[in-house]
Amino acid sequence: MPRRPPSRLPTARHTKHPVPSPPITGLPAKVIRQITKAEQQRPHTTPGATAQAITTLKRSLRPPAHALRHGMDCPWCDPRQALDLLHSIMQLLPSDARRQMAAIVEPLSERYERQTLPDPSAPADLPWWHRRILER
Repeated sequence: MPRRPPSRLPTARHTKHPVPSPPITGLPAKVIRQITKAEQQRPHTTPGATAQAITTLKRSLRPPAHALRHGMDCPWCDPRQALDLLHSIMQLLPSDARRQMAAIVEPLSERYERQTLPDPSAPADLPWWHRRILER
């Protein structure tokens, strides 16, 4: 069987026209395009992962308060994983887009902090959201 030249190999992540991220309420189309580009730069991140992380975080913060515990069973439902992704994507964004995204993420982070308790046994080198106990 003849070998295909590299230019003919299928490439899902690095196409000329990447799959855009779904809209995120409160963010303009320009920022969504920048998020799409950041998602492509981050390894193991699928298109739309940022929008999914925001949805996951919002869902986990809704009453009942025990909803935070569900993150332990489902990796896509864990608010800590959502915050990991959101903060890493924000690091890849230009300053204006980062500021607009922070306006959405920071209130959710503050609610997460209010609905959880500090974990005194967690290692200090972890991000603050990993040093929280998910039950209250």
